[in-house]
Amino acid sequence: MSLDKMGTNNRSIADAQGNKFSVSLLFFWIKGSMLIDDNTIHIDMPNTAFFGLIPTGKKRENLPFQAISNVSTNNYVKISNVVWGVIFALAGFGLMQSSTPGSDGMGFPGFLLLLVGIIVALAGIKTEVIFERSGLSETIAVPFFESGKLNNFAEDAENKLQKYQVDRNNRIQNQAQTSPNNASVQANATENGQKFCPKCGTQVTAEAAFCTKCGYKFQ
Repeated sequence: MSLDKMGTNNRSIADAQGNKFSVSLLFFWIKGSMLIDDNTIHIDMPNTAFFGLIPTGKKRENLPFQAISNVSTNNYVKISNVVWGVIFALAGFGLMQSSTPGSDGMGFPGFLLLLVGIIVALAGIKTEVIFERSGLSETIAVPFFESGKLNNFAEDAENKLQKYQVDRNNRIQNQAQTSPNNASVQANATENGQKFCPKCGTQVTAEAAFCTKCGYKFQ
């Protein structure tokens, strides 16, 4: 195998790893993936249960850029995790304190409960990527240690989404400029209280806040 081909394979592996995300602090080795091509975001991520610690089931979805108006990230703390984590930790600490010196007593169960409390609390520190479409928001959340990777993914997705929107707008403008019929249709629509979505070209009412086809938010 040539050095160039080896280098290409290594980059492909690195890119693939960069699109894999843990969803659980406890089972961190179980990962899902979010991949981006020129037109679509492909999602294949596990769901979670029990304070976000237990992976269960799968979320598989393809989001075409045509249906997405924005991609962003958000860092947050899930209060319920923190509250229950503190409760478990205090209960575990209490069991450890009540154990008989020199014997196991409740020391080991108390330590486990304390450890569970800490893990539950830390699992509440999340970073989520938000896909806005058709006036609604869809989110994928990952543990705090995946925040840097998720922010990079969201930035890449936003850049490709913007490029897709610019290219689409340019195509629509070029069609309007080169076709007298299209230009006259747009002019008539404007006069009749209609407007066109700059993202997908769909005709909507002048008062519409969102495109009824692709979800683009009008300024």
